Amino acid sequence: NLSRGLGDVYKRQALGIAKFCEDKEDAAIRLSNGHPDFDYDDCMEKMNGWSGTGPTVCTTFENYCPEPCESCEHRGKITSPAQLTGGVTEVEVELPDSEEIETVSLPNGYSFKNKCLYYRHPKLDEDIFVSPYMMWVVSRVTDYEGDSNSALIAVEFPREGVKVITIDAVLIAVGGNDLRKALAAKQVYIKEDIEPLKNYLMTYLRKLQSAIAADISYTHFGWQDNGSFLLGDRVIGGKITGKPHLDGIAKMYRDRLSAKGDLETWMEATRIFDLPGMEFQNFAFFLALGAPLLHGAHFPSALVNLYSGDSGSGKTLTGKFGISAWGNPETLGGKAKDTEAAFYKNFGTLKNIGAYVDEMTTMDTDQLRRFVMCIQDGKEKERLNKDANGFRPQAKWRMPIITSSNKDMYDQLGKSVASEAEELRILQLSCPRVPYLEKHGTRVGYK
Repeated sequence: NLSRGLGDVYKRQALGIAKFCEDKEDAAIRLSNGHPDFDYDDCMEKMNGWSGTGPTVCTTFENYCPEPCESCEHRGKITSPAQLTGGVTEVEVELPDSEEIETVSLPNGYSFKNKCLYYRHPKLDEDIFVSPYMMWVVSRVTDYEGDSNSALIAVEFPREGVKVITIDAVLIAVGGNDLRKALAAKQVYIKEDIEPLKNYLMTYLRKLQSAIAADISYTHFGWQDNGSFLLGDRVIGGKITGKPHLDGIAKMYRDRLSAKGDLETWMEATRIFDLPGMEFQNFAFFLALGAPLLHGAHFPSALVNLYSGDSGSGKTLTGKFGISAWGNPETLGGKAKDTEAAFYKNFGTLKNIGAYVDEMTTMDTDQLRRFVMCIQDGKEKERLNKDANGFRPQAKWRMPIITSSNKDMYDQLGKSVASEAEELRILQLSCPRVPYLEKHGTRVGYK
């Protein structure tokens, strides 16, 4: 009878309770049908349009109409009527980017009620409001290279469903406005006291700390500082036991560096490099296979350009075939029309796996020269950050980069640069047309 005989404002606040009930429609009707102007469609519209970050609190009702609150047996024991449900301490959810159902068990004393999070101290008969969102910590993540720790937190948003956000562990420990701002940057808006949420997250992190090892953050593939080698989401060697967690651009590359196809069929297809006239292509192909070995050399990078003025020389085929040993050749390779920033992010993410760029000499001469100079350094040029108060982290790599062109790269670079080709580690191989690639319509290269 909360809304019976009372104004629309009070009724709307009552619907702020219904919005967080398990059966929202039934709760909205039961809260509103005593109103003389009750209309089903209007009632549903008001409930769905509720703009609060959580359920209506008791003080709001008391401010509008104190009489019903004076006789409430729960007065002083709860902060919102929504707390009168029993709550759940364990739920099953499907995380984004995963087909697995995860069972979430909350730390002792915590429960989800009406899509909100509450805490009850074992010595107190009162629920403390913690968060207007259902949220839980998925894992701890350690970044050894950056010497930092963070928490992956799953949050159920009203419309988008469950999303995973990353919050620095230091900000969680500090709490206060620092934590509030960090959450707001991820569209998690907490206008209530932030201290209960800080305590919850810290309790959850300690719970995970005693149960499982932290995930390890990786921002690039190939060789890692700990001696392991990362390919996709597979860690080879090393002594760290935590699961790999891909950050930044590496996250986008995970599926590009995954296994597909049959190894024996792929090995059989490499016989194409035994064909007469394919000696240079053979060399470039094996260079791509051995890309991680360049890590042990005394120079950071090398550029090998397959040049032919004719089609049918197999230069593009060779470049794609080489990187197909590591992942999807259609998405790992780059094109000359890509931006310089895209090139270097790609190289810095692959790190030691090898790269291929198609039709290299369609770049303009100045861009090509800058590209060549960066290749020999194994890192991009320093750039100021957006605040102009320091430099952005440089993309760095140590691997061979295979390119192809239908123009002579030495001619395009000019005599002064071309004469230093050996010093700059630029090797151009002139590839003649190979008739076998189209022999009698068999399309050997395509196969």
